[in-house]
Amino acid sequence: VSISPSARSSGAKGISNVVSPSYTGFGIEPSNVFSFTGFEQPNEFSLTLMRNLANYSGAPGWLRLGGNTGDYFLYDPNFQEFRMDTNKNPTGQGNIPTDLYYIGPAYFKAIERFLEDTPITVGLNLAYNFVDWQQRITDMAQAAVDGLSNTKLVSFEIGNEPDLYGQNGFRKPSYGGPDYVQEWLDRANVVYNKVLAPGGFPKAFFEPAATASTIGTSFLIDVLVENGILQPNQSSSAVGSTDGFVSAWNQHDYFYFISVSPMELTMDYLAKFTSTETQFKHWSQEIGDTLKDHPDIPYHLREMASVGPVGQVGISDTFAATIWTLNFFLYSATLNIASVQMHMTDNSFASPWQPMSHPEKATEPHVRPSYYAFAAFTQLLGHCNGTTQIAPVSVNDAPSGYGEYLRAYGVYSANQLTAIVVLNSKLALASDPSPPSIDIQLSFPDNPGRPAYLSYLTAAGADTQSSADTNWNGFIFSDVDGTLIPADPPVGSTPNRDAVVGTDSTLSVSLRDSEAVIVS
Repeated sequence: VSISPSARSSGAKGISNVVSPSYTGFGIEPSNVFSFTGFEQPNEFSLTLMRNLANYSGAPGWLRLGGNTGDYFLYDPNFQEFRMDTNKNPTGQGNIPTDLYYIGPAYFKAIERFLEDTPITVGLNLAYNFVDWQQRITDMAQAAVDGLSNTKLVSFEIGNEPDLYGQNGFRKPSYGGPDYVQEWLDRANVVYNKVLAPGGFPKAFFEPAATASTIGTSFLIDVLVENGILQPNQSSSAVGSTDGFVSAWNQHDYFYFISVSPMELTMDYLAKFTSTETQFKHWSQEIGDTLKDHPDIPYHLREMASVGPVGQVGISDTFAATIWTLNFFLYSATLNIASVQMHMTDNSFASPWQPMSHPEKATEPHVRPSYYAFAAFTQLLGHCNGTTQIAPVSVNDAPSGYGEYLRAYGVYSANQLTAIVVLNSKLALASDPSPPSIDIQLSFPDNPGRPAYLSYLTAAGADTQSSADTNWNGFIFSDVDGTLIPADPPVGSTPNRDAVVGTDSTLSVSLRDSEAVIVS
């Protein structure tokens, strides 16, 4: 196998824009915020795991506080407890009432426990549609503005997955994109004039939610634009004006969604990189078209995971999902997605860690293997000091049966090739006494004699479910307190090592099945 990236970003085909140090973030379901932040006392386990990643990349990851339950919440300034309160007499419309829960000032006090300057996107309830909706939505927006000072409020998301409003009873069955655009503009206008403008915030501070999963609806971005989502206000005809409310596009996707995705979910299906590329084909086209038509409006993937809605045991919580996650961060960056928030709930096997005890799942707090993909990617970002660009690189002469399982990327800093990432997702199980490996010749053009270091993301096998049997660059993360612990890689994995690029500007590396390496 040979991999030959360009020596400079200017010659790299498909090179990304500069990737933000906050690129890899999390979406936390609003009803689960306290599970991750802690209730009366901070959840130091979660906070340490987030701090690890910020230390690697140089900046906190972007957090989106949104999801289905965001459209069930109202704000009550008199409710002071560190939890959400259930409305005993809800009257809101919907299969789940739009006023089912209340939160108070403690909600934002808990969020303030996150790292300083953590970029925060806060979801606002669009589903609630009674006569007092203006007061309700501005109460929540004002509470966010007033309550978030250590962290950094950077945008509001108005509504969660409105293309599903017709089927979940929030609106009439015929509810479509034009209806949504009008309601979205009405609410953006009210929140801007009553909350943001008096506080000195910009007008472009809102993210419209595009279609969730029902491709071909009137909620696609180009259709939302046709219906006026970019208008400065609901009475203007200046479509595309830079004086509008839209700060970014807000897309959701899951690689696989239980009871929705038609194919059978297996570990091998997840492991095949071609599965992700096929599933994401529509979105990759939309991203390209949207950024071409609106280059000044970033495109964020605000809700993503390997399996939705709450993962799949034996798949989402395995090392196979770790390789998938690292590849997805690299792949999505080459599409010029501005950031990716992997969605987290306290009962999801796809969450990178279990934040608290969960009786229904019979589990205690622990780190899942997928967290190690965050560690590897954020350390890569930090290595490039805020100038990271990523490009896909062809894998030449792949052995028979490996074409769907091998991917490579060139990583650039200040225009220079600084690292090569190679991922081998072909399944090797922990029970395999001698898993296969492949030899790879890497080219570092114009760099003969260059020192290199081989950092491996590895585990006992693709089916590994424990942090203790997973390893990134010679470290594991404690299930007790989330800290880094030096540890030897599992038996059968490839050791991290120093190396030197040869006089012919090539370097030979070995990569076991179910393993990834970053050569820097």
